[in-house]
Amino acid sequence: MSDFRIALVRLAGALLAAFVSLQLGAVEYHMKSWRTADGLPDNRIHCLAKTADGFLWIGTANGLARFDGQRFELYDARNLPILYTSDVINFLPTRRQGLLFLTRDGLWTQRRDDGTFQGRFDLVNITAWTEDDAGRVWVVKNGGHLYQLEDRELREVNTGILQPGTPLFAAGRPAPTVFRGGKWTELRGNEWKDVADLAPIPESSGWRVERLTAGGAWFMLPEQICRVDAHSGAALPLYIRGVTELVANLRESATGVVMLVNKSGHAYRIHPETRTAEPIVGSNGQALSDVVEALPDEDGNLWIGTRGDGLIRLRESAFQVQSLKQGLPGEALTTVSLRAAGGLWLGDHDGRVWAQEGNRSLMVTNLPVQPIVQVAWEDHTGLLWVGQQSSGFHQVRGQHWIGPWVPPGLSPATMHWPSAAMESRDGALWLASATAVFRVHAGRAEQFRKDRDLVDDGGLCFTEDRDGNVWLACYGGINIWRQGKWDHLITATNTFPYGVFALTADQEGAVWIGTKLNQLSCYREGRLTGFPLNSESTDNAICGILDDGDGNLWMTTFRGLMRVRKSVYAECVAGWRRDLDADLFGTEDGLVETGSYGPASPSMVRDAAGRIHAATLRGLVSFDPRRVLPNFRPPMTRIEAVQLDRRSIPVQAGIPVVIPPGVNQVEIRYTGVQLSQPGKVRFRYRLDGVDTSWVEAGGRRTAYYPRLPHGVHVLHVQAAGPDRAWQEAGADLTLQVGAFFWETRWFALSIILMGTALMAWMVRFISTRGLELRLAAARRQAAVERERARISRDMHDDLGARLTKIAFFTELAERDGDARVARDHLHSVARMSREAAQALDEMVWAVKPTNDTLAKLVNYLCQYATEYLAETPIRLRLDFPASVPAHPLPAEVRHQVFLVLKEALNNVVKHAEAHEVLLQMKPGEDAFEITLADDGVGIRVDPNLGSPTGNGLQNMRQRIQQVNGTLVIQPRHGGGTTLRLVVPIPHEPPAH
Repeated sequence: MSDFRIALVRLAGALLAAFVSLQLGAVEYHMKSWRTADGLPDNRIHCLAKTADGFLWIGTANGLARFDGQRFELYDARNLPILYTSDVINFLPTRRQGLLFLTRDGLWTQRRDDGTFQGRFDLVNITAWTEDDAGRVWVVKNGGHLYQLEDRELREVNTGILQPGTPLFAAGRPAPTVFRGGKWTELRGNEWKDVADLAPIPESSGWRVERLTAGGAWFMLPEQICRVDAHSGAALPLYIRGVTELVANLRESATGVVMLVNKSGHAYRIHPETRTAEPIVGSNGQALSDVVEALPDEDGNLWIGTRGDGLIRLRESAFQVQSLKQGLPGEALTTVSLRAAGGLWLGDHDGRVWAQEGNRSLMVTNLPVQPIVQVAWEDHTGLLWVGQQSSGFHQVRGQHWIGPWVPPGLSPATMHWPSAAMESRDGALWLASATAVFRVHAGRAEQFRKDRDLVDDGGLCFTEDRDGNVWLACYGGINIWRQGKWDHLITATNTFPYGVFALTADQEGAVWIGTKLNQLSCYREGRLTGFPLNSESTDNAICGILDDGDGNLWMTTFRGLMRVRKSVYAECVAGWRRDLDADLFGTEDGLVETGSYGPASPSMVRDAAGRIHAATLRGLVSFDPRRVLPNFRPPMTRIEAVQLDRRSIPVQAGIPVVIPPGVNQVEIRYTGVQLSQPGKVRFRYRLDGVDTSWVEAGGRRTAYYPRLPHGVHVLHVQAAGPDRAWQEAGADLTLQVGAFFWETRWFALSIILMGTALMAWMVRFISTRGLELRLAAARRQAAVERERARISRDMHDDLGARLTKIAFFTELAERDGDARVARDHLHSVARMSREAAQALDEMVWAVKPTNDTLAKLVNYLCQYATEYLAETPIRLRLDFPASVPAHPLPAEVRHQVFLVLKEALNNVVKHAEAHEVLLQMKPGEDAFEITLADDGVGIRVDPNLGSPTGNGLQNMRQRIQQVNGTLVIQPRHGGGTTLRLVVPIPHEPPAH
């Protein structure tokens, strides 16, 4: 087709779009767009596809993108090596072989359902393709040959030649079906058989086919489109001038509406049954241009791919917002009420009141001042009551101001700061201000005060319950007018907190209470309950409440328009829910900053058709609550990636992720695929063996864990959609955390065995040590007993004998008359007394505990030898070290060593005829050596025994042996005798 014809088609399409917009009225959409700044790889989009796992796939000039509603996952030649180019130009979604996509180099790539990408294959010169109900993919190549795609290879299935451009479809048919030569034929085995149950379609030289999910196909001809139903066999040709010519692509939605894009780049909604078309327009009311593809999804979204403006999502908006852009005189609305003649009364922050009917707004004139309008209420007589801050209530009839209303006998200041007005079913008009409350009936105004009637002066809002009781809210509580008198509900922390801004009564007999502190309460059958709204709404205030009659409460709040299901509130009362979850409608629903002004009453009303109108700071929001979709498709939970210390690890379904030991940070990225309202998707997760309960993650899509304990852990992830219901069918991922060698079983078993062995050794050691200690104690006790016996024996044998001799010689001296003999006896007594004293000193030294060291023994031996030899002509030579170690020595050792040395010195003096004696001592760590050498006549040696003889020497040997020592007596070189003692040093403490 020539460029001129294409230009004419585009011009005709633009004119038709404008004409159809005027004649049919374009559907109003809420529009959201994504461009490269939002993560899209390129603003030039070539194709769109949606797969069974919920993801939206976008083919662009700079790569492939997978979209979960909030985040783009990019695939291009840099991170997907099997791609040679990143320019993706076409999609072929299949059920058994995943998503096939074509790149600019003419090669196809397969993305399998497990997330892996398979090698590339050649499907060049394809003119048509389709997928049958069994999941088989059929392809027609240039020249008319038919192939079946199996494992990335084309297998020719017939020898017949199809005409080039032959349309092919298989949806709802058991085999591929084509239209040629004016009739339908179907492939059965390897032969083409005529089909009689399908109506013929118009002949054409150009064909393109779009498969229908319900069975059948749309055929795109040069001038028209034609729908063939595979079940009924009917063919529905459709021609709309300027719309169906040169169709680029089309998609049929679940409702049967066709989304069509023509060569001019305009998109239309086609209603085949009525043969009408509507141009697809954006949120600004202008028809979209440069559209490449329009793809509807199951949630009612329409995804638009453009040539340069990126990705656009259109969703038919349930909310209609009227503001200055739509011709409304003002935006900061404070109150809204119904007009008796139809339409609405509106009041705003700038003191204006106007009547609205349809798209027309008529200003109410003659109001003297312009403060904030708090009330605009029409009574049954047609009189409009307008309450303005600081100026009281005014009466307006039609467009004429009657004047301010002042109760008889009161000043105008009484009604300053008006807040609410309501007409009850008995015809009484109720008016409230910050300081007064009135009931006007039959021309008489009755005032109620705090001191006799009300909880507090003044009031904020009214409602009338099912039984005709009037409820009045104020800051201090609630007043109830029953049968001509007032009852009260006082503020309580567990029911409703301070400051009630909103009241409404439903047909079930419940009264709903909204407060300035974010709490919704309910009074039903004498029971009052209350719960705060969503935890993230702590700074919120409920300014208006309305029951839609379908089990929902709609509220205007500081944060925007909210909805609470009564069933959810009942679950909170029953204890089945912890939080009162409310649906907040915001930017994703086409509402931007639609918060409420505050305590103006009423702030929302419901008309006779069931539509709700809410006054907000951004204008008037009107909607049919039955058209607000209660639920979108639940999010599909997927675990996408794992990072170990910031190093990415691929994740494949059903395959555990192996984590080596020593990883300090584990990050697990997951998502909930929800293309309609991804911002309202919440997550929770639990890791077996680590988390004891679910971890509430809110909107965060990453789980963080520090170093995980070794072993096998399963991560469970669940998502909740806009309805806040957790999907049990979440996603699971198995983590196999490796262990260091000291964390392994064999190491633990080794430690257990070693510990057991060590414990056994410790038990044996302690038992043996206990026995040794008891044995040592027994030895010490025995040594003590021996020492006592020795002391007793020495005192009896030595000291006792000496004392007996002293007594005997003393008696002799007394009886002997010879003075000389008596004197000799006394000399003997004196000598024996000295010897007894010396013996006693030796005993005391031996048993004294402070002398139980080697140094004390050496000092005593030196002192004794020096004193003993001082009265003899024998010279004493000492050879002792300057410092002697203070090794502990038992009394037994000291005593025996001393007696041996004493006996040796005695022998030297009596028998050796020596002139000099050497006393030498050599200390050691384990033993000490004492040597006594003289230069006398020597010692007699037994020729048969080869050792010195004599009872004294034998006694010395026995004494040394008692302390485990050795005694060596031998002649001295050059004359004399050498006596050497070697005594071991005991390593146990001395016994006393």
